[in-house]
Amino acid sequence: MTIPSAAPASPRQTWAELAELIWQFDAHAQDRLAAFSERQAIGYQLGRGLADTYWALDPAEPSGSASWGFLLGERRCDELSRLTGRLAAYMGEYTAPAIAGSLEVWKTVVCTPTWLGHPDQAGVALYSQIRRWYELIILGQDPTTLIGPAAVMRNYRTLGRALKLFWPQLLATMVGLGALVTLVYLVNTAGHAWAKTLSGIVAAVGLSVAGLTGTLKNSAQALLKRLRQDAYTDLVAIAVQTAPKPPDKSALQRAIGHRTLTPVTPN
Repeated sequence: MTIPSAAPASPRQTWAELAELIWQFDAHAQDRLAAFSERQAIGYQLGRGLADTYWALDPAEPSGSASWGFLLGERRCDELSRLTGRLAAYMGEYTAPAIAGSLEVWKTVVCTPTWLGHPDQAGVALYSQIRRWYELIILGQDPTTLIGPAAVMRNYRTLGRALKLFWPQLLATMVGLGALVTLVYLVNTAGHAWAKTLSGIVAAVGLSVAGLTGTLKNSAQALLKRLRQDAYTDLVAIAVQTAPKPPDKSALQRAIGHRTLTPVTPN
């Protein structure tokens, strides 16, 4: 007499058991890391969360935990940005802001069907993105190496930021120099004593105000560093992201502008 063997498990049941096993292993890993080091636990969550955006994605699924809208939606991308910010001190100067900027780009992409385009092509671009995140976080690649030649010189926004930061000094200096030139001219001409006196006062006040506003700006070096950091952060974020081609030129810059992480600037 033979004992009948157990019926073989169906493929669906096998996958369900494997998924349960992976879930238990993931929970165990998080618990162990959280008990040992909060920083390592955050690092695990960030790495898994960034990788899941591709490996857990089912491009054909319109909704649910495997859809574009869930894996790269606002709530999840914001949490990944927060995790990145908590580990920014252990990354390069521009790495964390660049990752946050690329997350903002992909968050906008999935909300814009014309930008997302064909799911298969977008999936290829997303695969390139997680590889780049791996290179930046795990391999420690400096993101500034991804900036193209002469990109800094072509970034017209740098000039706009410089004018915004230093317009009081520039305006006061221009007024003072203009009055000083007028004074020199009047000194060499006859008459107009009142004009000479007024020009001298304006020149002195203008130049002194320029020096005073420069002092009140706390530190010119810190402002120049912030200006350089802002310019580089935008350029790095553009270089790091691998999203499909945007529907218009300004869409990419607008998306990156929504990032909340910036490099640390010493005072």
